[in-house]
Amino acid sequence: MTKYCDQFGFTADAIKARLALLGLDARDHALGEQLQREVIVPELEQIAAAFYAELLRHPQMRHFLDNDALIESLKRTQKNY
Repeated sequence: MTKYCDQFGFTADAIKARLALLGLDARDHALGEQLQREVIVPELEQIAAAFYAELLRHPQMRHFLDNDALIESLKRTQKNY
């Protein structure tokens, strides 16, 4: 858990309760990990590039993402996360 989990009350029990509410179980968790490992991680740079390209299509978002260095920094942050 992270400090943000603590700050916002995402305890292990709270997370289990939310997952149960959505009908998700250990098998779904395993499938999510497999999806991340086999699909998302290998394509992470392309996913981030497409995400920011989509954001930049909207004028109101270009206001916040106003330079290439910022966008590259955000992409690195997402990749490291």
